[in-house]
Amino acid sequence: MMADPPISSKANRVLKGILIAFLIIVLRIWHLGVVQREEKLLESERPKQRTIILKANRGTICDRFNIPLAINRICYNAAIYYGQIAQIPTISWQTGESGKRVRIFPRKEYIRNLSEILSRALQMDADRIEDLIHSKASLFPHVPFIIKSGLSEEEHYRLRMLEKDWLGIHAEIASERFYPHGKTASHIIGAMGAINQKEYSRIAEEIHLLQETLKFQEMGLESSLPPGYISIESVYQRLGELKEKAYTINDLVGKTGIEATLEEDLRGFFGKKTFEVDQKGRSLRELPGGREAAAGKKAVLSISLELQEFAEALLAQSEKKRENCSLGTDPLDKKRKIQKQPWIKGGAIVALDPNTGEVLALASYPRFDPNDFIPSANASLREKKQIEVCRWLENEAFIGALWDGKELLKRESIHFTEEEKVLDWEFYLDLLLPKENPLRNLFSKSLQVADAIRIQEDFEELLFFSKLSDPKALLDQLFPPDGKPSRVKIDQALNAQKRLELLLGPISSNSDKLFAIDLCRMLVYSPAFSDALLKEIGSLKIDAYRSLCQSVQRLEAKVKRDWEQKFHETEFRIWKEAHQKEFLAQKREEEREAKTYARPYVDYLDKKEKEQFALLWEEKRGSLLFEQRAGSPELEKICKQLNPELSIELICTLRSFNQLSRPLLGSYSKLHSRGAFQTEKDLAAAFYPTGGFGFSRSYAFQGSAPQGSIFKLVTAFEALRQNKSLTLIDELGWDPKNPSEKGEIVAYTLNKNPYLRFYKGGRLPRSHASSIGKIDLAGALEQSSNPYFSILAGDLLENPEDLSGAARLLGLGEKTGIELPGEIRGRVPTDLKSNRTGLYSTAIGQHTLLSTPLQSAALLALIANGGDLLKPKIVKEAIGLTVGRKPLDAFAATNYLAKAELSSIGIHFPLFTAVHKSTSRPVEKKMVTEVKRTVPLSDFMRHQLLEGMDRAVWGPKGSARPTAIKLLLSNPLWMRDYLSLQHQMIGKTSTAEILYNPNINPSSKPQVYKHISFGAIAFETDPHHPTRIRRDRPELIVIVFLRYGDGGKEAAPYAAQMIRKWREIKKSHSL
Repeated sequence: MMADPPISSKANRVLKGILIAFLIIVLRIWHLGVVQREEKLLESERPKQRTIILKANRGTICDRFNIPLAINRICYNAAIYYGQIAQIPTISWQTGESGKRVRIFPRKEYIRNLSEILSRALQMDADRIEDLIHSKASLFPHVPFIIKSGLSEEEHYRLRMLEKDWLGIHAEIASERFYPHGKTASHIIGAMGAINQKEYSRIAEEIHLLQETLKFQEMGLESSLPPGYISIESVYQRLGELKEKAYTINDLVGKTGIEATLEEDLRGFFGKKTFEVDQKGRSLRELPGGREAAAGKKAVLSISLELQEFAEALLAQSEKKRENCSLGTDPLDKKRKIQKQPWIKGGAIVALDPNTGEVLALASYPRFDPNDFIPSANASLREKKQIEVCRWLENEAFIGALWDGKELLKRESIHFTEEEKVLDWEFYLDLLLPKENPLRNLFSKSLQVADAIRIQEDFEELLFFSKLSDPKALLDQLFPPDGKPSRVKIDQALNAQKRLELLLGPISSNSDKLFAIDLCRMLVYSPAFSDALLKEIGSLKIDAYRSLCQSVQRLEAKVKRDWEQKFHETEFRIWKEAHQKEFLAQKREEEREAKTYARPYVDYLDKKEKEQFALLWEEKRGSLLFEQRAGSPELEKICKQLNPELSIELICTLRSFNQLSRPLLGSYSKLHSRGAFQTEKDLAAAFYPTGGFGFSRSYAFQGSAPQGSIFKLVTAFEALRQNKSLTLIDELGWDPKNPSEKGEIVAYTLNKNPYLRFYKGGRLPRSHASSIGKIDLAGALEQSSNPYFSILAGDLLENPEDLSGAARLLGLGEKTGIELPGEIRGRVPTDLKSNRTGLYSTAIGQHTLLSTPLQSAALLALIANGGDLLKPKIVKEAIGLTVGRKPLDAFAATNYLAKAELSSIGIHFPLFTAVHKSTSRPVEKKMVTEVKRTVPLSDFMRHQLLEGMDRAVWGPKGSARPTAIKLLLSNPLWMRDYLSLQHQMIGKTSTAEILYNPNINPSSKPQVYKHISFGAIAFETDPHHPTRIRRDRPELIVIVFLRYGDGGKEAAPYAAQMIRKWREIKKSHSL
């Protein structure tokens, strides 16, 4: 048996254990006090501090005379700082009544109580606030999450009182963007919008890339600079800018216009304040180290607000003036008639300083209101703004609202008054079909609901028994295209065939017959009609049925909104209490399986609520609308004639735009398809132009059209540059030996040799006047002769490609470079060498030549100033503060502490950066005149071009002579203004022809329409001799572009008014 160890040995082991434990404690104390000192110091101070992010005011935008176009106004928001709430522990233990330790959740309980307090203060749902705090505010704990914006002043100060006692509440005084002049200059200023995931990710990726670059530099590793950076200092500068701009997921950013172009200059830099707080979260004092927010730079534009507003008023006025002014040849009977025009025609006016390139006005019609893109906390105002945004974007939601009768078609008229029109059945047909047409007659006279159902059911019966799969092939058999009686008899459906022949027989085109059947299917959903219902309302006229449908859609929108609120407060709340936990657990499991990020759970709940309500509404829609029928006088009236069951059945037949999902029987080339195949929804939306009316698209630089006769200046320029001259007789005639079109004569040489219509492999255009007479270059410009410039380009230019080269030299086919996003470059033809007709057409501004009014303005400015192609300038200067940053300032410094000593050891930059302070310094950045290139334009060439333009306006046969302009003859005041500019304003008319089909039915054919323009140059007069024109002192360029007009001369008075107005503005500002 072994002896027990001595007591001293046991004591030694115990002492060693105590020593080891003591050493571990000492080591831990050293680690905490030395290694983790800074981290633990910050951790110990964190509960005693509250950091507030100060948002920077966005820079204002002003016109050239400092009239504000975009400003900031005070906005009160209720926000949550989750980072402060995170100081409260998630789990805690306390002794219960039984003496046992119980686990509690203080943070969860605090958020619940906080939500109750906020719901009473802000009149919001407490459960919703709690869900937002848990699911969304927690994602970005150190960034204020706004739970309600646009508070009243009373609500704001009530929140300020709560802020002292409740951790996490932040009564934010922010600013919201406001455009005091509404729609004026909207295409220039642009609009704001929420930062999207793509933009946010792009900024985050750029920050990450710059941080990685600096990390490699600090580690001494070889690393190339990111693209676009020339030095490590520029990387530091850019990283500082991005961090201090502090983009968050709630931010609004510039989406279009100047707001987008100058986003980084306008945004500014955030500030920060840190407060010491007690254990209850009450602020004790402000701690040092904070910084004030730096507002964004002020952008001064080159435009004059007064001139811009005047130009937009002229465009609105011209819309009314152009009504019923489009004249053209009807493709059916070849007669000259007033042409059908779009509901909104559109146009643009550009005013440019030819000496500096400054844009003084850049007007486009129609316009939009950028204020509608700024979110609102007021529910009714927010809904109104959302509808208006859909209108400006011209999306499917707005088109659907028009079809359902929930919204009206609107357009601005004289003095910016809004004209409104309901899309009733007759107006829909006006927009869709020709006025005098059998198809139109079928639907606009006596068609009843029973007839519409009979047409589609009879056709379906015939299609079934014919065993054909192609509906068009069946119609071709029933109605032979040669016009002879049908030899096809379908024995099983003879009555159906006879009825169909009776109703559709007057329509000559089989494609139109199929179109009529599709219209009937879209209008009346026959499967929803029982025989009993059809017996009661079958005699209802189609237009009355359509009006009833719109009335019920308006009622449904109201009733549905009320029931959504009731559903949220009752049935969905009960579901949440019973199933939320397991539902969210299932969603998290799905995320793990799909390996996707965790979405805020409130998004899943919102989606689930919508799904459940949609099922409920689908089940109870008819009965609920029947109960609320008093809200629709038309529905109430017809329901009095029906029993409740048939009334509900009738309501179920009335489909909304979103329910028109059946595919069409036919395929129609003029119909825009929104999916893989054409549906009833596409047919319902056919009243709206495929490309929209252009509310958010500027016709001045974002839309192109054939330049027309203004391009004759380019043809003349190239001929003068090559020293080519031509004189001919512009006169129509016929070759007696050939009476067909091939024998048509468009002009003669001086020796009376004819220029035939078909000349040297191409088709020459003819002038609008039948007998212009003998003309040279100036005369051709004066009277806008078409054959002159076509022959000049085809016979005299050394190479056909010289014409396209001259066009590119003078700025066509390329972007002007204006500081606005979305500019298009237009198009210069590339086939002039092989396409003789194309060459002749291009010489007069047609063929595939496309340009913008802004490009035309730059072209005239080049002629006016003697050959400088200027880059149009919209931003005059940017004024504001540039925030200095330690990394940049330090590395950029030339004098710094211990410079000599550091240089001796090979360090050529400041090492002790703490002595360099961060400062803000004023900066004024003026935009200089930029000449893109100088074109060789001799005095002789310039004189010839200006002489021709002068004669075009003031010559006895000039295309824009005042006595030939209808608008001036009917307006004595404008005539007086026009005559007062004699020889001071010169210009060139332009009438560009396009092919356009305003109708949708298959048999309709495109017609020739005209876009009209007038390009003007205004010159100053000698102050000592007012009658002497200073051709060396160009004053203003004006381009007026009007869609769907009649003659370019009718645009000239608008240019004269712009010149008169600009001179008034200059006089009032002593310029």
